[in-house]
Amino acid sequence: FLHRLLLGMASLYSEAAAIVDRVLQHQSTAKSLCYGSAVTDKRKLYALVCETLRYRQVLLQTLQAADFFKAEKKMSQSLALVLAYEHLEGRGVQCGGHFRQTLQKHGHRLQSELVKLRVKAGARTTRDLLPEHLRQDVILPRYVRVNTLKITVDAAVAALQQQGFDLVATPATGPDLLQLPATAFCRDSHLPELLVFAPQTDFHQNPLYLNGSIILQDKASCFPAAILNPPQSSHCIDGCAAPGNKTSHVAACMAGTGRVDAFDIDPRRLKTMDRMLARAGATSVHTRCASFLDSDVDSAEFADVTHILLDPSCSGSGIVGRKDWVLEDEEEDEPHSEDRLKSLAEFQLACIQHAMKFPAVRAITYSTCSVHRIENEDVVQAALAQCGGRFRLHSALPAWPRRGLPDSFSEAEKVVRTDPKLDATIGFFVALFRRVEDDDNADTPNAASRKRKNKNKNKKKKRKNKTQPVESC
Repeated sequence: FLHRLLLGMASLYSEAAAIVDRVLQHQSTAKSLCYGSAVTDKRKLYALVCETLRYRQVLLQTLQAADFFKAEKKMSQSLALVLAYEHLEGRGVQCGGHFRQTLQKHGHRLQSELVKLRVKAGARTTRDLLPEHLRQDVILPRYVRVNTLKITVDAAVAALQQQGFDLVATPATGPDLLQLPATAFCRDSHLPELLVFAPQTDFHQNPLYLNGSIILQDKASCFPAAILNPPQSSHCIDGCAAPGNKTSHVAACMAGTGRVDAFDIDPRRLKTMDRMLARAGATSVHTRCASFLDSDVDSAEFADVTHILLDPSCSGSGIVGRKDWVLEDEEEDEPHSEDRLKSLAEFQLACIQHAMKFPAVRAITYSTCSVHRIENEDVVQAALAQCGGRFRLHSALPAWPRRGLPDSFSEAEKVVRTDPKLDATIGFFVALFRRVEDDDNADTPNAASRKRKNKNKNKKKKRKNKTQPVESC
């Protein structure tokens, strides 16, 4: 039995290293890879992978300072990280053979170099060496979006009740959601298709999840599609689509009618998105392996695009309470440095400006999972200042209490912000732009054609007026 246990742990370490590699290459999320693994103890695997990723930079510095990679040239970096975490911060390497022998040989040197790092940084513990966004341990509820392309909300609720879950009254505040019992769930107070469960509720083997009837999606991440709310039969674009949860939500908002063009420049992310969209039954979505910024706004295929959802790359500084952290570039010493944020903001602004060039577009949502003003209110303000008055800001999700930073710009009350501690969801930002010429209530697919007809009528009226005598004053 002990021999089998030791072999099992060696396999666990090898699998964890392979998953760390794939996550670092942005092939998928840690959770998806771990729960799709053949390893029996998926929770243990997931915890090991996530903690290795969390401490990755500290572990890497320690291994390099101890000349580990010079001595162990045949061992992959990811496996070294996994074993170093287990030795330094975990329960110690729990297997025999080469893995244990290697850590026994280098263990004292690794401990010594880690202590030096802590002393140099004035850190009491190894955890204190982590950036603030990795030290946070905010716990969030488990949010489940009912995929109305496959099932109604009432049918999903009934199915969950048959599985043994109890539907309870919705708590009054976000933090109260954390007190939900393990087998209880409630309806969200803002989004009718969203259900809320206790934080540790696991759905990865649930038949409703496996057949695409429910989608695991944070509450704030559901805001952009709900705010854009394109009418049925619209032509929409998701400009930065992968992994595709917001894309399928847009398709669901239109009840599977119309068309959604989903752009992503990374073929690996696109492949993952294709699988997710197929499971969700989002047949109205057409994925494109291309940059949204390279799309031709004058092309006939985009002539009737009326709604655009933009959720471009951002710092990820609002992501808390889950372990699939945004992975910064290896060479990035300070992931939220001023230069990096400025570069992100320039890209985000370019996305909005490009979206505003589509001839029939009437509504654009812009969102980030960032808490930084430079990526949020400042980008929105710049987009408004440079759009020539063609678009204005509309109040997004008016019932939501948390708005933009009050000292940022004059229309901050119209944008949405979320606070993880107060709202029990990730830190998020959403703004809604609308074309000025559009009537606020004329949100139908043929509004653009009506606008062109009205423009032609006005031209005829002007020509007619030119023939009329003008009274002198």
